[in-house]
Amino acid sequence: MRSQMTRPLRAGVTLGALATTSALAAGAPAAAQSGSQGDGRVRAALEDTHIRYGDPVAMRGRVAGGDEATVSLLYRPVQTGEWRVVDTDTTDEDGRFRLSADPLRRTGEARVVLGREAARTAAAGEGIAAERSSEAALVRILPQLRASADGLAVRAGRAASIRGELRPGWEGRKVELQRHDGGGWDTVDTAATRAGGRYTLRYQRPSPSPSAVRVRVVFTGDEANSPAANDAGFMAFQRPARASWYGPGFYGRRTACGKTMSASIEGVAHRWLPCGTRVTLRHGDETVTVPVIDRGPYSGNREFDLAYRTKRDLGFGSTGRVWVAAVEE
Repeated sequence: MRSQMTRPLRAGVTLGALATTSALAAGAPAAAQSGSQGDGRVRAALEDTHIRYGDPVAMRGRVAGGDEATVSLLYRPVQTGEWRVVDTDTTDEDGRFRLSADPLRRTGEARVVLGREAARTAAAGEGIAAERSSEAALVRILPQLRASADGLAVRAGRAASIRGELRPGWEGRKVELQRHDGGGWDTVDTAATRAGGRYTLRYQRPSPSPSAVRVRVVFTGDEANSPAANDAGFMAFQRPARASWYGPGFYGRRTACGKTMSASIEGVAHRWLPCGTRVTLRHGDETVTVPVIDRGPYSGNREFDLAYRTKRDLGFGSTGRVWVAAVEE
């Protein structure tokens, strides 16, 4: 099976609601002459308060009366408590600016300081006049959570495993394997990351009967990074079954489950599984999860008829053996 990466965390796949981009505060009308530093308050806002690991942090804003003024972006990771200058630029004729930091690994605070000397003073931990600094804004750095699908499909009665990486790749960070039990998510295994952020999680169902359960990997969060989750798909505990495929000659007709048969439809025919039941099928190195869309097969010692697209995605021939499990919703 193909590996899956944490989606660009729209998917979220972060835990809890993500904050929306902050609106820029309106600055006071310009009053100083061109080229002056000005003493107006620095107003700035983060473009995004939740930053994906590997993405830059950016702040936009305005210095009232500060056309062509020098401004610096300062960042303080929560674990060190020390400010450092990460970018410096000059405002435009309206006093507006945009500053950006290289990709950061740790959650922290960002603020914009007016003037080079004030920036150096602030970075040294000394106090500066309030009108020369914007308010500090919390930046949450979202980790990158990868999960491989290899090992998710096993024979019923055996343990399935999932491997992946958590970035930043420090050791000893807690990750969990959770399964969906119909009413919510239940943790079935926990592990600490190894060197490079690598982890391995395992689960063996108490019952040896075949079934497939939806699973996800969760990073519970720590001081450095916000919580995150990766929907890893289905962990399938399967049994062997004989199968064939069908389709040509039936395209355009209605199936027993009310679907219109076509070469692009995904699904299988089964004699008694309820219509819409999803089943996970494995053939060789390929795995798919598809619904029951029809009744059959009615000839030969076969349990499933695969629609053409399902046959193609599995790399299945005319007849043979597949490994199957019904999905627990």
